[in-house]
Amino acid sequence: MKRKFNPEDVNNFVFYGKISISYNGDMIAFTTVKPDRSNDRYDVRVRVVDLKGYPIYVSPGPYDVSFVWRREGSILLYQRIAEDKKTSEIRLVDIDKGLDFVVAKLENPATSLTWLDNETAALIVPTKLYKEEPGVHIIRSWPIWFDGTGFIYNVRSQIYLLDISSGSLKRLTQDEYNYTFIATDPYGRYLISSVAKDPSKPYKTSLAIIRRNGDIEEISLGRDIWIGPLAISPSGRYVAFMGRDNEKGKGFASHEEIWLLDLDSLRLESLTRSLGLGSSRRVYYDLRGPGASEPAPVWDGDEHIYFPVSKGGRYSLYRYSMKTGSIEPILDGEYVVWDYDVRNNIIVYIKTSSTEPLEIWMLEPGKEPVKITRFNDLIKEYKVSEPKYFIFTASDGAEIEGWVIEPVDREEGRRYPAILWIHGGPKSKFGWSFMFEFQLYASNGYAVIYCNPRGSDGYSEDFADIRGHYGERDYQDIIECLDHALKRFDFIDPERIGVTGISYGGFMTNWIITQTDRFKAAVSQNGISMWEAEYLTTDIGVYFVPDQLKGDPWREWERLRAKSPLYYVDSVKTPLMIIHSIDDYRCWLDQAIAMFTALKTKGKETELILFEEGGHIFGWSGRPRLREARLNIMLRWFDKYLKNEKL
Repeated sequence: MKRKFNPEDVNNFVFYGKISISYNGDMIAFTTVKPDRSNDRYDVRVRVVDLKGYPIYVSPGPYDVSFVWRREGSILLYQRIAEDKKTSEIRLVDIDKGLDFVVAKLENPATSLTWLDNETAALIVPTKLYKEEPGVHIIRSWPIWFDGTGFIYNVRSQIYLLDISSGSLKRLTQDEYNYTFIATDPYGRYLISSVAKDPSKPYKTSLAIIRRNGDIEEISLGRDIWIGPLAISPSGRYVAFMGRDNEKGKGFASHEEIWLLDLDSLRLESLTRSLGLGSSRRVYYDLRGPGASEPAPVWDGDEHIYFPVSKGGRYSLYRYSMKTGSIEPILDGEYVVWDYDVRNNIIVYIKTSSTEPLEIWMLEPGKEPVKITRFNDLIKEYKVSEPKYFIFTASDGAEIEGWVIEPVDREEGRRYPAILWIHGGPKSKFGWSFMFEFQLYASNGYAVIYCNPRGSDGYSEDFADIRGHYGERDYQDIIECLDHALKRFDFIDPERIGVTGISYGGFMTNWIITQTDRFKAAVSQNGISMWEAEYLTTDIGVYFVPDQLKGDPWREWERLRAKSPLYYVDSVKTPLMIIHSIDDYRCWLDQAIAMFTALKTKGKETELILFEEGGHIFGWSGRPRLREARLNIMLRWFDKYLKNEKL
């Protein structure tokens, strides 16, 4: 008999990180991340299977990440990070010989690892600029910190070369820039890297060739582009990368596109602009953990480039032909392709749908996709409520995508409380991916309503562009989505609606309860209550707030205050729980304390929940017991105010 979800079940499922096919095409490597509730940590391992999914190798753990195949032989490198996350080992695995040994020990874990040739690896390692006394921070630059990382004012990401035979590490770059993404020339002559020269403006990058002797040649692209994950073609002539054109005039509402650079002629073109869609992975999926990699363009020979496309609630895999210049969808359906790799027309990919967590699949030419892992088959033991998809027309004529999950074991004729969930970003999105938290609410007698309002990813840049207009059209879309859901699904009780969201969704939750009293309970998670503080205290505020709110605390402080929920608390009637993690540097702790203090001094009903560790999305990647605790606490709050059914 199938069972309902409980909060502790969040720690029963496995997350998949990076995936890669060996160069000879007969093995697949990937990482698995399994919550270890007894030790309150994650068990992260590198695994190798054959093309049918049979196990070949499993690293010992407990925290093995950042693997990369060598171009020749059945050899890979991976990084084992110490439990305190302060040091690491680079290890080599020879599958054929059954060897697994330490190549080098690092004082700071590398953030990127790749092969330059068969005897040399290239690493990006956070490197300190100057010495400090233990427990003392001498801060001379901004940003002070970065979410998920900690203090970074005294750190720059530099490139090192590792000699595999001797284990010696040589610093290749000798400057104070941040090298963010790297790819290596197939012939081992050089690396290509995106470079952020000004740490206070990480969205402005350049592209550089770094020779083995340390010489650096900057490539003139002729335009201002943020450069993300990149890949060099097998011939060494082309570079494909994910990047955002800063010259469009749409700020962070601009899409990340797939670009192609000819290293011979320096001709640069966007391959995906004609699609009108972006390529970055911004879709929600909450059965996650540490160690997720960013999708990058993948070359299959010199003929094709594979890349992701964010389209509505989908995250799909497309292919570009170097011969014809055509683009076609390869994996495009009501699901999310989380990561992928391609070799000799064989595609391996990590996929989730709205009713199934991540698993690894394989697609061979002329055949149907085959599932080759089953770590999350446990899902078959649970009662999963399939989301009901809908599109409604907003009051200004735009089409908005939404979903409703109905309560498990719903009885005809009975009405149920509902939770309206708002995503962050704002340029994120909900989609055809499994959401444990939503299923948990459904198992506990709630309907869940969610949509992609204006500001979301997956649509046009105009759709995503709400800069200077937070709390306006986006707010209307959300409220109109709720109204549509109430009309369409008669099992939802309009008198028992709660609202929650994280980050921008936390801001919107705060904003909503200052604009209407129709919600009976609210939970604001790691959100924003005052934009002046967001500008002054966070990791990205100095450039994010002027872009999104069109102001700063000196010249346009009135504009920032007009969009800050803190200054409207007099009108709040909805009981508000405020959840925040102390290590959140994206929306810092002062946001939660200020909102709580203001509500308390006004005699409003509120509760502040502080988690003593964890970054901005600790509910997805924090310690297992904290993730479980968060879900229990939120259920308690909603149950208190929404489970007062009138018979």
